[in-house]
Amino acid sequence: MPSYLVGIDEAGYGPQLGPLVVTAVVFEIPDALLVSNNPPCLWKKLSNIITVKKVGNHLLAVCDSKALYQPRVGIKEIEKTALTFMRLLNPEYSHYDGLTLPVSAEPSEITQLVQSLKEELAHHSLRFCDAKVRVVSPVEFNHGIQRHLNKADFLWEVSSELIRHCLEKYNSNNLLIIKAGKHGGRNYYASHLGKTFPDKTIIPIRQSFDISSYTINSTNSLSSVASACTDGALPPKASLVLRGGAPECVANTCISFIKDGDSSEFVIALASIFSKYYRELAMLKLNNFFCSYIPSFKPISGYPVDSKKAIRRKIVPLLNQLKLDRDNFIRKR
Repeated sequence: MPSYLVGIDEAGYGPQLGPLVVTAVVFEIPDALLVSNNPPCLWKKLSNIITVKKVGNHLLAVCDSKALYQPRVGIKEIEKTALTFMRLLNPEYSHYDGLTLPVSAEPSEITQLVQSLKEELAHHSLRFCDAKVRVVSPVEFNHGIQRHLNKADFLWEVSSELIRHCLEKYNSNNLLIIKAGKHGGRNYYASHLGKTFPDKTIIPIRQSFDISSYTINSTNSLSSVASACTDGALPPKASLVLRGGAPECVANTCISFIKDGDSSEFVIALASIFSKYYRELAMLKLNNFFCSYIPSFKPISGYPVDSKKAIRRKIVPLLNQLKLDRDNFIRKR
């Protein structure tokens, strides 16, 4: 019976313009590759096709999207990675929100990379199952802030949707390991998990500056499995309960929130690339919109460093002129 490895990460938490994007990516892992319930390092397993650096043709870079994407060179590298993985799920995937894909990478290279990645995954009995991308528009973001009064709780609301999706889709009689980037400086997630899953038992395994790990159990009968676990994997006894325990118990989920996880965990890095890619596609459309009305407009990232002045001097006057609600474009926080 396979296990599932999930990575969750966001892009666009701090900007004034453009969407917040949170993504969950999912891999099916054969149990033979687990070591004490730890999944294998996918950077090592897939090293014939995956690299942690931007190196050019015939390889895909999976690393922190902030290191991979540079505004001056565009989205080519993050597009190669995101679109190659997406076409494993849907070979005909070529359009998104009015854009024809790819917008920057070479189509022939994407086709070749898809085939190479498919062969490499099959060689190791791995399967890329899912990429759940949640794009939060500025207007939804603003409404979320009004409900929660702060960005951190709204980010949890969006992230918890993806966690719930993964539990509902992949946790039936399977071991589910979720790795997510930490939400700012938060170290304690038990109360949030408890509110998200009131029918389950949340067991803290480790709560520290670097990593906060929990098991999510479907019954109280598994509470005894909470033992020392410093790496975010399920305790060994949980595996015994999962595989041969009482019939009323279903598989455990282990979830870990990891500081700088997009630099240390393959699945978090890949999720960050998906999130960054879809955010940059949205910014491409937004910048094209502004340029169509203001020929002198220079494309911006949406972050305060280059957007604050543009919002005040050009964007707000344009929105007023067009009688468009600024809440549909500009975040309140």
